[in-house]
Amino acid sequence: MKKSVVNVLRNSALIGILLGGQSSAESTDLWRLLGDGKSVLVLSGGDAVYQIKGSNKTITVGVNVLDFVDNGYNTLSLSVFKFNGKLDKTELLLFSQGIAKLATKCFNSDVSRLPSIQNWIATNSVKEAGASQTSEMDLAQANFGPLKLTLSKRAGAMNGQAVVIRMERQGTPGESPWVNYCSLSG
Repeated sequence: MKKSVVNVLRNSALIGILLGGQSSAESTDLWRLLGDGKSVLVLSGGDAVYQIKGSNKTITVGVNVLDFVDNGYNTLSLSVFKFNGKLDKTELLLFSQGIAKLATKCFNSDVSRLPSIQNWIATNSVKEAGASQTSEMDLAQANFGPLKLTLSKRAGAMNGQAVVIRMERQGTPGESPWVNYCSLSG
């Protein structure tokens, strides 16, 4: 009898630990998450520009906040751009690392999916649209669990380039199973 009570208590404690870690919603302030959390330039209309710094490269990223649902976002669009030349592998890797951080903190993606997300961004060969192209652009799309990513590339003036990632998820931020989400502080 004593052993069965101990086993029930031990199993109950284990179940409580396992369930407790996943049941509470956690909101992260999007502005503090972007770049170093200090140098976000918010533009009129609510969009923003920030920098991601690597060991020997810095990239500039624009973020477009698209759909606000119940104090969280279910769609974000991020653009990395280079005014003079094409983005190289190091710059795309920095961008993909920023996307991976947003995937876990804002879209509740499992960390096991992050290498696949980063590889998909860094190696995608979607056809680049011209700077003046007004017809439909080529898009690459992939699902990483409940997170859907859409990638496009555009040539810019002076041989520049922009890569755009649209991040989407269905559901309501903060409600199970989407417990990690982003909101805005103001």
